[in-house]
Amino acid sequence: MHFHAEKTDQWEIRVDIMATTSAALSFTTRWGSGPSGREQKALRQRVVAHRLALVAEWSSKVMG
Repeated sequence: MHFHAEKTDQWEIRVDIMATTSAALSFTTRWGSGPSGREQKALRQRVVAHRLALVAEWSSKVMG
């Protein structure tokens, strides 16, 4: 399960929802230099805090 995050004209990443922990953001860079350390921290905190909602949304959109 994943979602894409981007910073306009700078980068796009694919974030692995289940592999992200409070210690590390699990992602692959699609293009650009990728998020800064501060951006990674903010993203991983949000993924951990909202994991259930992200999984539910992913399931409804992908699994239909």
